[in-house]
Order: sequence, then C-alpha cells, then structure tokens
Amino acid sequence: MSPSGIPQRNVEEHSYQFHYRIEIFYTIIDLHLEELKGCFNETNIELLMSMAYLSPCDGFCAFDQFQLVKLAQL
Repeated sequence: MSPSGIPQRNVEEHSYQFHYRIEIFYTIIDLHLEELKGCFNETNIELLMSMAYLSPCDGFCAFDQFQLVKLAQL
C-alpha cells in the first residue's frame, strides 16, 4: 500500500532507453534487413559469400576449396 492507503498496482514501466533501443531501433533494423533481402537473389548472395573465402584477413582462415569451386562455376 502507498502512504495514502491506496493499493498500488504492479505496473512495469519501461525506461526511455528500453523504448528507443527495443521498440524503435530494432524495428528499424528489421525493416532495413527485409529491404536488403529483396535486393539480392539467391545467386548474388552465394556469389558474395563465396568471395568472402578469398579474404586475406587472418591468413585466409576462411579458405574453403569446395566453395571456391562453386564460385568458379558461377
């Protein structure tokens, strides 16, 4: 009970940070991702992912000869 004698309800209040992070920011990110998905077809995505295997970062740790053969076939 509150000091005035009125029972208080257990109402969960969201902070401004929660509101901006969850309700707005994540919603906008989801909308952008859906838009990007529409811009690339399956072949384009496979081509981009296969090219990532040629990255010299970390000493070609992502190198995969089978994926590079698929890249050559495309």
